[in-house]
Amino acid sequence: MKKNLILVLAAIMICLVTAPQIFGLETAPAVITESQPLEFEAYLNTMPEREIPACDMPVLEEQYNEIVEAEQADQYSEANKQLDDFCFKLATYPYTV
Repeated sequence: MKKNLILVLAAIMICLVTAPQIFGLETAPAVITESQPLEFEAYLNTMPEREIPACDMPVLEEQYNEIVEAEQADQYSEANKQLDDFCFKLATYPYTV
């Protein structure tokens, strides 16, 4: 009886120790890597090409820079709102063929 109890306790301990790895719940914190925001031109090059009139480019660049500034100031909710507006505005331009 005592031997069975020890085996059961050992099995429970093994399960408790290995469960986080099995289910992907590791308790070690994720590594945070610092990243720098892309310049406006580099950002546009990461997306499919669109037909954006030259007169709209300064406005889009200013809007993009405001997003970057808000993000760097840790104003993430404001940056997300601005990013939504920016993406919606970009979506109004047709793709180049």
